Amino acid sequence: MTCKYFSAGHCEYGSRCRYDHVKPKSAPKPSTESNRTRIRNIRKEVAEMDKQKTMDFSNQENRHENSKPCSSNGQSKLSSAWSKPLKFSVDAPVFVPRQLLPSEVQLCPYFEVSGECVKGDLCALVHGDLCEMCGQFVLHPYNEDSRRTHHRECLSDHEKAMKDAFLNQVSAEKQCGVCMENIVAIGARFGILQNCKHCYCLKCIREWRKKEEFEKKVVRSCPECRVRSDFIIPSSVWVEDQQEKDEIIAVYQQNMSQKVCKYMAKGVAEDCPFGNKCFYKHQLPDGSVVAGKSPKELRSRLNHRYNLSEAFEFIASMDLIQAALMEDLWTDDSTDED
Repeated sequence: MTCKYFSAGHCEYGSRCRYDHVKPKSAPKPSTESNRTRIRNIRKEVAEMDKQKTMDFSNQENRHENSKPCSSNGQSKLSSAWSKPLKFSVDAPVFVPRQLLPSEVQLCPYFEVSGECVKGDLCALVHGDLCEMCGQFVLHPYNEDSRRTHHRECLSDHEKAMKDAFLNQVSAEKQCGVCMENIVAIGARFGILQNCKHCYCLKCIREWRKKEEFEKKVVRSCPECRVRSDFIIPSSVWVEDQQEKDEIIAVYQQNMSQKVCKYMAKGVAEDCPFGNKCFYKHQLPDGSVVAGKSPKELRSRLNHRYNLSEAFEFIASMDLIQAALMEDLWTDDSTDED
């Protein structure tokens, strides 16, 4: 048995060791000539495989042509494509993926927020430059298109933030024209009239428009300037500019159009007095949506029904009167006979 310490390189017992001190035989190195011979054999086998596959495809093509000839150009082209032999080669070039350009490497998400990365210069991602407007490291140092896009988005966000801050500042100073309370201070919402710039809280202006002791055209108007507004826009901020008011109205109408009208509970579009001017969705039970008729046409139909009802009531009352007179007449006749 061979001594394992001698095989490792040193044995303290030396010649006194009871195990054999024999050096292991080194494995023979393969010669270059044998490698070349093996490569030639592999190439020969691959060539024979190519030849055999080509013969198989040719035989299959011949059998196909004899059994069912091609009837169109598309089928003939397909057959010719299948008849081409498949070639395999050990000398074919190896596919190597293209390395990304510096402008194509994405930004490091950790460095974007804090400007620090635990990997430092060893990070595989790109560390962006600081944007003075938003305070984040989001400017790509090698991609100009990305930098310009961020500048536009950042500028747009900054303008929106400035606009919101201005609206909040103006809203904080507004008082309701009815209760005279600071609307923001009491946590209420603004009731913005469609065609008027007078300021009211939503609760007060709604109560004003529900008053029954005044005419309809009076309560539909502003309590101060008497300008008529068909609807009220609830808002958390106060706006006076007409363009901004139009934007709020558009958003308000869009939100209302997603809700089903309460008058459509029975599935009859004519039940809604607002008709096709209603802000809410006129959705039938089957899911279909109908616009309905104009409010003017609905009012005329309602008046027509009301007039017919009055006529029927008048006729019925006349019948009752006539019946009463006839009863009195018969009563008088019977009394005279007595």
